[in-house]
Amino acid sequence: MTLRGQPIRRTLITALAVLVVIAVGAVGRDAFAGPTDHGKKLNAKEQVEALEEQWRVAQIAGDTATMGKMLSDDYVGISMTGEVDTKAQQLRRVTDRRMVLTKIELSDRKVKLVGAVAIVTSRALV
Repeated sequence: MTLRGQPIRRTLITALAVLVVIAVGAVGRDAFAGPTDHGKKLNAKEQVEALEEQWRVAQIAGDTATMGKMLSDDYVGISMTGEVDTKAQQLRRVTDRRMVLTKIELSDRKVKLVGAVAIVTSRALV
């Protein structure tokens, strides 16, 4: 895999912290009920995990339409090379094929719900 013509070493990348704001709109606030509602909280975690899988598949496919729907307008991301990207920059990188991912294997995924926010951490073999 290359980025801007430079090879990227295949390595295990640890996601420092990924805030998944998309879960708020897709899952709904009711799913993020207080800690006493264990069933709803588990269901919300499963829905966030499904969204993470949808995101992974969209990245591999270069599906910017799906990615654009999933990212909030105020999205700020940090790439594996340390670049800070806005939503528009992230989508442009995929459209321009400056970054092409052919495989993303996730492991050690943890989903933590804090009010209406889901915090997802994982390890990714890219």
